[in-house]
Formats: sequence, C-alpha cells, structure tokens
Amino acid sequence: MEAALIDLVVNRVIEEYVDESKFYKNQLNLTKEEWEAWKNNEFVLSEFANQQLIFLFSDYEWMLVQRVIRLTKMIPEKEQQAVLEYRKMSAAIAKKWINSDLANIEIVEKMYNKKDLEKYIQVKVVMDYNVWSYSDILSFTFPAIDRMRVTSSKQELIQLMTDTYE
Repeated sequence: MEAALIDLVVNRVIEEYVDESKFYKNQLNLTKEEWEAWKNNEFVLSEFANQQLIFLFSDYEWMLVQRVIRLTKMIPEKEQQAVLEYRKMSAAIAKKWINSDLANIEIVEKMYNKKDLEKYIQVKVVMDYNVWSYSDILSFTFPAIDRMRVTSSKQELIQLMTDTYE
C-alpha cells in the first residue's frame, strides 16, 4: 500500500469523522489493532473495506488521489506532502470551477462531539453536466465560524480556499 494513499485516506477520515475509531469500527468493522496495522502497511484490507475507503471520496476526488499517488511515485520526496499536494490541486480546480460560474456550491453543516461541541461546514463544489446524473464534486471542510465567508460571495469562498488549502 502506498504511504501517500494511507495519508490521504486518514486525512479524509479525520475530516469526515473527526475520530478515526468511528470510521474503522462502524464502516470497516476493524479493531484498533487492525486499523493501526493497515496504517503501518502491515495488514491487508478486505475488498469490502477497500471499497469503503474509495467511497470516502467522490469519483472526481478519487481521480485526484490517483494523480497524487502517481506524482509521489515519480517524485519520491513528494510522498510526505501527499495531503498538501491533494489540497492544493483540489482547491485550484474548485476555484476555476467557481470562477467559471458553472459550478454550484452546496453547504452541509456538521457537528462533532469532542470535548466541546464543534461545528464545521462541508462545502461541496459541484460541476453538474446534466448527463445521466453525472457530476464532479470536490469537498472542503471549514470551521463553522467561516460560514459568512463561504456564503457571502464567491470571491470570499475563493479567498478562504486560498488561505486554508494553499
């Protein structure tokens, strides 16, 4: 298993679930030891579990994941920067989509119970092609405190993406 893929998956799990244990227990039916062994490239996941990892990403995001992995194979020093490269690439693409006025922006509010209640918003930038329900989706997570920046204007959202992901 590629270290870059593991980093990208763990990053997405933390964005989506905050607590990795919720994901590996509920979605993959793994123990903590199995999850940690997988992260250390010492455990092979089942076909079902691998599919669950893929489902963390939209089809378009999964294509970007594959591109980042290929980049890290060609330039090994980039392997430690896989998450950063993915974020920069997805933000650059989303900003172009938003500037083209062809993308829709969807906002989903999330609440996580950690020590305190933490609110986040997930921003989905969606390119809908009106062909057989096909669309490309890029997702970004921001603290809910940034909601005004996200909803006030496209330029504010673009600036927030630049500040956060680049």
